[in-house]
Order: sequence, then structure tokens, then C-alpha cells
Amino acid sequence: RMLYNSHVFNAPLFHNKINIDSTHKDFTIAGINVSFDGPSLMFPEDFNSFLNTGDSFVTDFNITVDGTISRNYPTGTLIIENRDVCIFQEPDKSYLILFNNFSVIKECEIEPDFKSCHLFYQIPSMKETKKCIHALLNEIDYRKGTYETFHAIRMAFLLYAKMKGIYALHSASFLYRDKLWLISAPAGTGKSTHANLWNREYGTPVINGDLN
Repeated sequence: RMLYNSHVFNAPLFHNKINIDSTHKDFTIAGINVSFDGPSLMFPEDFNSFLNTGDSFVTDFNITVDGTISRNYPTGTLIIENRDVCIFQEPDKSYLILFNNFSVIKECEIEPDFKSCHLFYQIPSMKETKKCIHALLNEIDYRKGTYETFHAIRMAFLLYAKMKGIYALHSASFLYRDKLWLISAPAGTGKSTHANLWNREYGTPVINGDLN
């Protein structure tokens, strides 16, 4: 353990997976069956409209969320680095994403076949804080963790969707005469403003302001 923590061994660290109040949810988006396993407090409410309770549910894409005291040490090739993320391609063709700006969700592992992703939120050291594990788990900002989980899932889900020939379009959308209308343009152009104008003038529901 000491050799791993000191990075003498150039390999991923072992994870101490810890959770409280775990839940299992199945939902379907764009024809893709998704399973979620993790803290109930980190399950994004946005997915409630897509829940699937059918007996014949077969998972296409699996999401797990776990707390961990240790962190992965990247062993692969850095392929993307910006202020938001660092993305590594590991030797086994999996991907490791480190989130630079998130305070709860710290990393995401994506399997080589893109069929599953594993999110980790970091738990402070019991030795450093002098607190028991239950106290530390209760102090986690789960509301912020839910927001970060939603955005962390998106990247992995879109990689899998691309394999199925499904692509997301950066656009605002609203419902008008039983059809979904998309307005696509660069950021800051006024997509959401335009969709909100339709909502104000004609009562058309705004479906999404960013990605469809």
C-alpha cells in the first residue's frame, strides 16, 4: 500500500469503495437502457421521467458511483488536458477522466467497450480529520455531487451512444405543434434566449437549453 501511495509502483491504486444508502435505478434514454448503482442522494432527479420498471429490462450501459479514500494514479497516455478535465487512455484501452473543477466527483473510469462507467467521489482521510467514516460520509455535499454526477455521466453516455449511431447536438429545443424544434448555434449566440421567447409568447415548453 505504501509503495502504491508513493507511486513507486506505476499502477492504479486499489480503491476502498464505501457508500451509504445505495440504490439501484433503471431508466431508458434515446432507446438505451441505463442502470445506476450508487448513493440515492446522488441519483439525478432529471432521470426520474425516464425510469423503467419493466421485468424484461436488459442493461446496455451501466453507471456505478462509489466513495473512495484512495485515488487512481494515471498510467496511460494523456490525450486531453484543459481547465475542466484531464483524460488518459490506459494501456487496456479504457479511459480515466480526472475532473479538475469538481469538488465531489473526482474521477471517472470508462471501460474499453464503453458499456460502463465508474464514478468516484473522494472521502477525506480519517487519519487527517480525526473523524469516523460515517461522520465523513454525512458531511459530503450530496446536492453538489448529484449535479456533478449528471455532468460526469454525460461524457461516458455519449461515447456509448455514438457506437449506436446516436449523436447529441449542441442546441436549445422547444415543443411546438407536437414536434421538437432544435436551434443549433455557437455558445452565446442566443439559442436559449430564442427558445425562452417562444415560451413567453406562445407557451411552448422548453425541453433543453444545451444538448439534445
